Amino acid sequence: MNKELFDVMTRVIAENGQDILPDTKRMKAVFADYSASVPLLEQRALGGCIENGAYFLLAHASTAEDRRKEMAVLAERLHAETGIDRVIYLDALEAFEAVVFGEAQEAGAGRAVGSRPRQQAVSAMLAQTASSGRSGKVVALAVVAVTVAVLSTYGISRIEGRRDVTPANCHHGFQITGQTKADVTALSERCAKPYGMTRFDAFHCEHGGADAITVELRSDHCYRFLCVGDEDTLLATDLRDGLGEREILRGTQLEGAVGVLPLDGMYCPDRSGEYLFDTANTGPYDCELWKAKR
Repeated sequence: MNKELFDVMTRVIAENGQDILPDTKRMKAVFADYSASVPLLEQRALGGCIENGAYFLLAHASTAEDRRKEMAVLAERLHAETGIDRVIYLDALEAFEAVVFGEAQEAGAGRAVGSRPRQQAVSAMLAQTASSGRSGKVVALAVVAVTVAVLSTYGISRIEGRRDVTPANCHHGFQITGQTKADVTALSERCAKPYGMTRFDAFHCEHGGADAITVELRSDHCYRFLCVGDEDTLLATDLRDGLGEREILRGTQLEGAVGVLPLDGMYCPDRSGEYLFDTANTGPYDCELWKAKR
């Protein structure tokens, strides 16, 4: 474990609180400010891990062993992308894990031992981006998905069967069958359920035109809306305030039979209340509405 990075992360959390952790953009900026005295390679290593959703990857893991597997995969991937030694990435991730997840560890004494129960309030959101002009936050999710050989010190030889998937591309290549209800359920299996979300509403529309559905959203939850039409349907989706006067989010815009809102992740409203989920369409479609606790 890198002791300097451990000390920097300890200060970041002590002075900014745990709430900074899901805010990837702010977290990276604060880390950069606090780590000026850390050697450049180590700075880049942990900064890259933060930017690539280290917090969410580790928080989504159920056990300390699972976290180590995620750390090994992320270190291997970033090493391949940047050329920085994978051991530097692993040392940086161990420091991050020790501070954030309360690992019992002597400074500089090797790998962490013990674990703390998985932190609540993480619903598989893996990278957060701010979006100007919106009354909430769009949380972009990134699932590291690669098949690589990893270090034997982590007790695993390969991690199999995972693909690079993000919320922005989870619907790419999705094949509709014309059975809209079954299709939207299949889409949700790709773009909502893997991120710890649960379905809270669903509806079917048989006609073309425009529809506005009133939905009750809470500020302590994040949301995603998924719709699928038949082969001849084009869909557009957006979210407006309760009066329908202000557009908050814009999703897929008549680009095909698949409607995804937000396109790049979850919408986390700043306030609880009624909102209008709008669709414009040229034929029948089904929608499912999903949520996850912040």
